[in-house]
Amino acid sequence: MTSRLVALGLVTLGLVALTATPLFAQEPPPFFLRDSRSDDVLFVEGLLHYDLLDLAREEAEKVFASFDSNTRPDSVLVVASLLLEIYDRQWYQEPAEGQHAMVQQIEKIHPVATGVPRETSTLQALWSRYESAYAKLTATIQTAPTDYRIPEQAGRESLTAGQNTDAIALYDQAGRIALTQNDRENGFRLLGAAAALAEKSDASHESVTARIALANRFFELAETFPEQELAPALYMHGVSQINPLVAAGDYPADDLLDRVARFVALFPNAEQTTGKLYETAFVLLARGRLAEGHSLLTQLIKSTPPDRNVFLNSIDHFNQGLNHPNPELASVCLQMIQHYDFANDASLTAGQVQLIHRAWALALAASGERASALKLIQPLLEARPQDLALLTAAAGLLAESPNASDKQLALGYWNQAARLLEEGSQAWRDAKRNIIALLRETGRDQDADKLQKLLELVWTTDTPAEPDTPAGPNATQPDPED
Repeated sequence: MTSRLVALGLVTLGLVALTATPLFAQEPPPFFLRDSRSDDVLFVEGLLHYDLLDLAREEAEKVFASFDSNTRPDSVLVVASLLLEIYDRQWYQEPAEGQHAMVQQIEKIHPVATGVPRETSTLQALWSRYESAYAKLTATIQTAPTDYRIPEQAGRESLTAGQNTDAIALYDQAGRIALTQNDRENGFRLLGAAAALAEKSDASHESVTARIALANRFFELAETFPEQELAPALYMHGVSQINPLVAAGDYPADDLLDRVARFVALFPNAEQTTGKLYETAFVLLARGRLAEGHSLLTQLIKSTPPDRNVFLNSIDHFNQGLNHPNPELASVCLQMIQHYDFANDASLTAGQVQLIHRAWALALAASGERASALKLIQPLLEARPQDLALLTAAAGLLAESPNASDKQLALGYWNQAARLLEEGSQAWRDAKRNIIALLRETGRDQDADKLQKLLELVWTTDTPAEPDTPAGPNATQPDPED
């Protein structure tokens, strides 16, 4: 396939190897000749400089298509050079149809670039850059390998040099070459390496389009060869690319749910990859898709009990989500704790055990299991005396008790919580109202009246709530109930 495409490219374009010496020994700096070109051209250069190849290519092709007879010749040469440099870097990672599209684009670019006048030294320098880019791309097309070991070795070298983006592309291309030769073992080995590297790399700078394209590539391969041992892992690598996009609102949650359903249908027994689905469930919860997130978590816990890493990551999510009572999330948390025997996991640190107990206590409190929750919360507060979620949970549970001593404890916890809250915030006012109510319940009406009057003097209107920011343990508060 590759050799036929190379032949097509060479015949169609009539490519001739150029021997011009490139003007620049290294990549030119971004914004070269800044004052002489349009903002669009500068934008494309900046994208390429920061390695945003897909977005740079998309923008450069748009800019080139907008050129007319009035366009400055230096702009034409710069954009033409940038496009050829991008094509050269992306050639190996493109499927056959993508390489064919590049060939068609070069057919449009080369005649325009060669027709640009070159009267000035600046234009001659830019032409030299174009010649160099054209020669390099020609060589790449002519020598496109049919042996997967060539791009694999180049991928190793790129990885050693810290060029992760190029390494991913080369491993991906090597894997595709192997698959076209029916070498599925090496094909999936290399594609798996590309996927794992992509997942580990900091992809925050990648464009949304690039990440979706990478995910779709993994989905396509996994669905094409579902019988392969690595197919479920490849599919999950695709999910891992999409999870953060859904979290950021850049990818539809419904489409992610469709992908999850497809995965379950294709690989019902792929237990080793479900860690990504736990992550997906929490992404859905963060996007407000509570029913779907809780449902997916419940299914996962029942079908594939969490391993240690998944369990600890989930506990982190539960601790964040249960800072405010959430009965549905509490129910899922209790299920997960029930399905993981953390008490017999000797590898857990004291800090990790404490966080597990915290999530467990808050889940019990949100579920209304008063006695069990308090049994966990009170020892935790000795170690975490400024934990607002624990303080308010304990205060609320103790306030419901008919026992006067419990109500007195609740008063103390509400006091501690009020000291930590931003004075005047809605949560602070709620804490004070709870204190006033408990003072009256415990027969301290005089103290309750004093506090009520003091608050009415200071806060005469019910102003909009401010963020519940801790004011620190030294914040001054009226505490006649102490």
